[in-house]
Amino acid sequence: MGRRPKVRSEVLKLLESLGNEFINQSIIHKILGLSKSRVSEILQGLEDEGLITRKRLGNQYLVKLVSPPIKYPTSKLIKLGIVWSSEYPFITPFVKNLKVKHGINTEIIVYESAVETVKALVKKDVDLALAPLITELHFYSAFRNLKIIGGGAYDGSAVVHNPEGEKDAVASSYLSTMDALRAIALKKGDIYAEKTKYFNHPNDVMKLAFREKIKYLVVWHPLLKDLILRGFKEVIRPSELGMTYCCTLAASTVLSYEYRKMIRREYLNALNEFRRSPSRWFSWYSMKVGIPTDVVKDGWRMYKLNPDITRKELIKALNTIGVSVPNPLILSDALDP
Repeated sequence: MGRRPKVRSEVLKLLESLGNEFINQSIIHKILGLSKSRVSEILQGLEDEGLITRKRLGNQYLVKLVSPPIKYPTSKLIKLGIVWSSEYPFITPFVKNLKVKHGINTEIIVYESAVETVKALVKKDVDLALAPLITELHFYSAFRNLKIIGGGAYDGSAVVHNPEGEKDAVASSYLSTMDALRAIALKKGDIYAEKTKYFNHPNDVMKLAFREKIKYLVVWHPLLKDLILRGFKEVIRPSELGMTYCCTLAASTVLSYEYRKMIRREYLNALNEFRRSPSRWFSWYSMKVGIPTDVVKDGWRMYKLNPDITRKELIKALNTIGVSVPNPLILSDALDP
């Protein structure tokens, strides 16, 4: 897995040296001394990212870099999708910096679930998404048209026990950090439940808790705060199980690599700015997501920041979560180089 970024770089350097000229795909592996299958896999990924173009000539393919690179967005507007939660007040300085430094306005679109958020990204309804790492990786394995460009916050969720729970089941959101936490807690024996029930929207949580009386629920802040105030008992948090990522920033590959680099830089700057003085940034964010400022502030007593994400950390996260896809190794390519 560690070799893949180097191979990708070697292929790109060769194509860059040719300028706007096509090269026969069948000789690339010979020039670089690489396996034909590895070069083919790398070229497929570069084509998915919009970095190369290929045309068929008889029974062979000709390859060249896309030139000029995609200029996007042409308007001074970028759309950022987020999951409804207390988790992202650090987007306030991010939005500010994009506007002040680059003249880019940011439209915030709030979704009720992880799957809805990442689905919007792969459909190109949004340009960026803050959503669970686990969700982004699963969508990447299927569509290959997003890149993870930054870390974020974690530990604002937990498994809780319902003191009046009668149904021997655990409920969580689907294909999310909650789902991963649920699976690990069951595997390690921190909880026991015969069945799993999924909810699609935050409003469903209270119905599961009080009408269906599910024994365990896996929820995030502010739902977590509400349930604890109602007498539910916290069982385990993600960090106790080695989970140090929740939501990470992903970008559509419609955005050029250089544009994604700029976004990543401003995002990391914003996380550092937020870390220095969190209270400055709560009010604007609470207005955008419809969560009271004092509730968002309360959430940040739980959350921890993990701003960057490396391949080493990604592999560690994959091992912790136990992602199951046909080829887990390919998921490390979800990170921008």
